[in-house]
Amino acid sequence: FDPVAASFTADQTVGPVPLTVQFTDTSTGDPTSFVWDFGDGATSIERNPVHTFGTPGTFNVKLTASHAWSSDEAELPGGITVTA
Repeated sequence: FDPVAASFTADQTVGPVPLTVQFTDTSTGDPTSFVWDFGDGATSIERNPVHTFGTPGTFNVKLTASHAWSSDEAELPGGITVTA
């Protein structure tokens, strides 16, 4: 089995409250488990979650992708910036 290399994209990274973002998993290595940390206290275990940021700020979004033999973590460069 190939090791997991976690990666993802966001359909937008800057916008006003409330900012709804579609995250898309682009990991390689066929991961079977996905744990998202949106940086605002919310998490998800969906592969391609949609999350709404309800407060202004900059949020560091992390994805941990894994399968039985490997795990990897990715972070969105620059994070998500939500303006008032």
